[in-house]
Amino acid sequence: GKYLVSPKRLNLKTVAEKENIFLKQKSSGKNQEFIFEVSAENPRVFCDENSLKGIYVNLVDNAVKYTPTGGKIKIIIHTDETSVYLSVCDNGQGIPKERQAVLFNRFASIGTKTDLGEKSVGLGLFVTGELCSLNNISLSYSENFSENSGSIFTLKFPKVG
Repeated sequence: GKYLVSPKRLNLKTVAEKENIFLKQKSSGKNQEFIFEVSAENPRVFCDENSLKGIYVNLVDNAVKYTPTGGKIKIIIHTDETSVYLSVCDNGQGIPKERQAVLFNRFASIGTKTDLGEKSVGLGLFVTGELCSLNNISLSYSENFSENSGSIFTLKFPKVG
């Protein structure tokens, strides 16, 4: 019953671009603006590729689900001296303050509805958090004040050469 990871050096931009093909299609179905912005020339990370794909797809898919038709999804990859960051930003409904403390707990979002009436079973962010932990990736949430509403989920990876 354990999930085994096989970490290797990956280009974060390349992995994300492959997954963006179907994520952009889903976003365009809701007439959302989909922005992919990479300021790092070669954002290399060390983690399990399947875990990374699952983490990325879940965060971006949630942004698409919880952002209304005509909204905006923005993915940003950047680096500093020691880390690589990937942020998934949206201008959706955001997460109520009372749910933020338990955001990554199992079944924390049961009953949450999207603007299309889809219900959450409450496992996506829990699994995402577990995959991050297994891969030495820091996962955080903040409110998207620059858009007056919405969410920002940020992944922080140790930088590798």
